[in-house]
Amino acid sequence: MTDVVQHLRDEDIRDLSPTQLAERLSQFESLRLTQMADNREELWDDMATYGANNGVPMPWDVVRDKFGFRDGELTMIAGPNNSAKSSVMSQMALHYSRYERVGMMSLEEPFKAQAYRFMKQAYASEKITRAQFDNLCDFTRDRIWFYKVYGTVQPARVYGCIDAFAQKGCKLVVVDNAQKCGVTEDIDQQRDFINALIGLAEALRVHIVLVHHTRKRPSGQAFHKPTADDVRGAGAFTDLATNLLLVNRNIERAEALEKQESGAFLSAAEQDLLSEECDLTVQIRKQKFGSTWNGTLSLYYGNGMTFKDSEMGADVTLPLRIVDGV
Repeated sequence: MTDVVQHLRDEDIRDLSPTQLAERLSQFESLRLTQMADNREELWDDMATYGANNGVPMPWDVVRDKFGFRDGELTMIAGPNNSAKSSVMSQMALHYSRYERVGMMSLEEPFKAQAYRFMKQAYASEKITRAQFDNLCDFTRDRIWFYKVYGTVQPARVYGCIDAFAQKGCKLVVVDNAQKCGVTEDIDQQRDFINALIGLAEALRVHIVLVHHTRKRPSGQAFHKPTADDVRGAGAFTDLATNLLLVNRNIERAEALEKQESGAFLSAAEQDLLSEECDLTVQIRKQKFGSTWNGTLSLYYGNGMTFKDSEMGADVTLPLRIVDGV
């Protein structure tokens, strides 16, 4: 290999055979070869935490050692329409901000709607005082950034926004949702889009979350749990993503709760729903790294648009203090 790697121009390689092209490019790729004996101290330190849940945790204790948001990864969160996936992701992003900075690229909601939900979720309350609002504004200053665009954008603008968030120091970037990124009709575009997001996550050392839709629930199956095959679009969405989370709201239980609150008569089946089922599930169906745990997180409605992991447990509020280290 030459000591100085020369830049290859298109005209230099246009007429080369595969063998000649491989020979010319080997000088570049050889720089990326390694072995275990290289930097063994750093590798040994990595081995101590590899396979553990060493990312920023979710706000629910029941999965604290099972899943975390790690730098350089792409997580897809998908679910049917009106499944509360944006609310769940909002609560996770809010609690992530205690550890690192967050960038919210929510193309489905205006900035005011996002701020309103954050405000209620921070205190798990429907009524927020001005003093509480000011405290939250002070805490999130330079910790949570929003992209003030409400509508469809092209993929290049998504990439630019992610980079802009990274320049602000954001380590978690939420893109909500894929259907607003101009790639929902073309399979090749979808594959290229996912590959680009993965490349950005790795290059910028951020964790990107892409919110997406699954297909409509089958007729008559209000609590049909989606699978990876239900995710809309190309298989690249689920095949290439580092992690896959599937969110589903129990509509039948929600209707039973409304009847109970109104004092209406509940059938035996509806009573069983209230005693045996949860309000929402988050299925962790793919986790390439970390703990690699796959399973289902059962959540219940809390106050202020929040969710908790126990029906009788306390609401999950946001401690307004920074956590050092993960």
